[in-house]
Amino acid sequence: MKKTQLGSRDLLANGGGCPVEVFCRLRPPKDSNNDQQQTENSSSCIKVASSTELVLYSSENAKSGAIRESRYEFSHILTDNVSQLAAFKELALPLLDDLIQGKNSVLFTYGITGSGKTYTMMGPLNNPGLIPRSFDVVFNSIGSYLGKKYLLRSDRQNSYEIQSEADILLERQRREIQVIRNGNNQRAKVAETYNTRTLDSTALHNPQLNGNSSYFVFVTFVEIYNNYIYDLFDDDILNKAPQSKQLREDNRGRPYIRDVKEIEVRSSEEAIELLNMGLKRRRIAHTQLNTESSRSHSVLSMRLVQFQNDIPPTSLTKDDLTISTIHLVDLAGSERVNRAKTVGERVKEAGNINSSLMVLRQCFETLRENQSQGISKMVPYRESKLTSFFKSYFDGEGRIRMILCVNPTVDGYEEIQHALKFGELTKDVMVPRSLPPPPPPPVLPKSNRTPTAGVVLRDIDNQQQSNAQPILFTEFNAQALISPFPPLEYSLLDGVGDDESISVLQEHLRRRMEERQRLNMLIQEQQEFLRKFTLELVSDYDSTMSNQDDLSKENDQQTKTIRHLQTRIKLLEKSQNDLLKTTNQTERENKALKLQIEERNNEIKALKTERRKDKNDFENKMKIKLNELEQQYMNEIRTKDIRMRELGRQHDDKLNIIRSMATNNGCSNEQFVIPVNQSSTPNAADNVYQNQGQQYHRVEMIISQNCNTPVERPNPHTPNTEPMHIDNSHTHAVVAHPRQQHRRSRSLSEVWLEHRPQGTVPT
Repeated sequence: MKKTQLGSRDLLANGGGCPVEVFCRLRPPKDSNNDQQQTENSSSCIKVASSTELVLYSSENAKSGAIRESRYEFSHILTDNVSQLAAFKELALPLLDDLIQGKNSVLFTYGITGSGKTYTMMGPLNNPGLIPRSFDVVFNSIGSYLGKKYLLRSDRQNSYEIQSEADILLERQRREIQVIRNGNNQRAKVAETYNTRTLDSTALHNPQLNGNSSYFVFVTFVEIYNNYIYDLFDDDILNKAPQSKQLREDNRGRPYIRDVKEIEVRSSEEAIELLNMGLKRRRIAHTQLNTESSRSHSVLSMRLVQFQNDIPPTSLTKDDLTISTIHLVDLAGSERVNRAKTVGERVKEAGNINSSLMVLRQCFETLRENQSQGISKMVPYRESKLTSFFKSYFDGEGRIRMILCVNPTVDGYEEIQHALKFGELTKDVMVPRSLPPPPPPPVLPKSNRTPTAGVVLRDIDNQQQSNAQPILFTEFNAQALISPFPPLEYSLLDGVGDDESISVLQEHLRRRMEERQRLNMLIQEQQEFLRKFTLELVSDYDSTMSNQDDLSKENDQQTKTIRHLQTRIKLLEKSQNDLLKTTNQTERENKALKLQIEERNNEIKALKTERRKDKNDFENKMKIKLNELEQQYMNEIRTKDIRMRELGRQHDDKLNIIRSMATNNGCSNEQFVIPVNQSSTPNAADNVYQNQGQQYHRVEMIISQNCNTPVERPNPHTPNTEPMHIDNSHTHAVVAHPRQQHRRSRSLSEVWLEHRPQGTVPT
């Protein structure tokens, strides 16, 4: 269905508008025990100049050193000595009168934290606020006109359903079972609360309140926490993660909360019980500025549904219902983190509260700018759930009132100034005048006559053809046909007056003939009209039948097409199922192959790791083996070197002995140069082993036979590197020693002993 709703500019142009009513209420003083302490700690920075104007003074400790003065004007100012009852009559009572008349309204409180908003709305038991007094006044006014319980039920889509008798009985049984489950403790608590609470006996005397209408009262209670909407009557909010509600728009473009729980109440006690249950579930916290600071915006909606008693319940529809609503909104107070000393989750809550209040201020500023400058700037309703919910009221859905609560202390001068500026700005915003509710349906007189079908059909046909065609059944005057003949006065004697009587009779007959002729013509016209009308009906019937045949053929064709498509769909579904099976099989095979590949890859990795490990082990073994071989080779070289040095030393000893013998005896004829130290390389060592015996022979042959001088043994540890000169000038022949080998031994003191005679003995 197409949404039909007039914009604010259209409503302002058609019916004008009324400004937003802003009432400023100064916070009442605390208890008398704390008055002295309050006076010592803080002083008032506000002075009431008149009933509509107040003056705000800055503190003496301002940076400039001077006291600043600001004046603000409102619709009305409620001083701190105004009682709760007087405030209720001034603020809420006119809106309740509008509620009974079928009009909508919004009443919300605004102010910084700790300014008395919740006190104004709720109040204590012995001095209740606006909401409890509103329940009392409504039920005091309509209590005797309440309709049948459970006849209406909310459809949770901004409207109501009419229940049958069976549904009413089931609903009553369900409620009774729920009451039995809850037990009598709750009833006792309600009775105790009712006895301790101060009741308001005010009643509205409205002309519309009469026995011709039935009234029903429904209550909803929601909170907007961190820009999410939660139902305080729903038990789901007791969970750790409750489900938030969504905003929707009905067919008239009015926002509503979908699936919100609306409860029918029949008395103020029942309403207060639900209110207390919702208040216990509302989120509050302790801050530096307020021991019970509201951390969310609460919206209590009271809806009054009424309908005329002349309509029987079986014929009642949604269009017969007149619905009016009043929203009582307790906005959370704006606060600064450094003053409230909030940390953690409280900082996030304060940020969301200040953000939603800032969006509300921006909406009022934009509306004021559009109205003052005649422009159509976009109003940022959708940036916050609070402004989105009350969007229709800004467009003329109902009356808007704001209560600006102020705590007149010097400590919050800047925040108070900010709130007063916002209130004065809101006062200048014009809201379109709400459209009047539709008038009640006229009450038709009761009649025992039931119209026949022929009369109804005739009336319908006459209404359809009154403008375009002549009336089918024309009334005619048949008095001329049924009127009696005129009296005939005649005389048989003289015949006086016969002519006059005959003329009267002739005139009467003539009129009868004319009337008959007129009626015959009228009948012919009616017959002709009926004949044409019948022909048209026949033609229409024929065309209708032809169209019906065409539609039947088309329907048959479409039925065949549908069947063919259904067959194809079945085939395609079968093919799809086969493909799904094939796909599943392929996927399973792919998974199996992937598993095999992974296993093979794991085996390859294991083999590579094992081979790498074997390679490392082999390289380590090779290194160890090479080190061992190298060490062995070096040991062999070192051993051979030692042996060569030993042999060289022995050779040097022998050469020294020979040199000493030759020098002492002087028996050498010729001098021969004999190298004492040989090379110590391995090849040289081999040559030494080969030539050792030849050298011994050669040396002993050059010794003279007559050399009888004993040989002086030099120190074997001091090798002689000088060449040995053998003098061979004697004439004696050199004779070889018959014993080429002799014994030598070395003592522990490294002294070599020769076991041979000191001289050579010639053979």
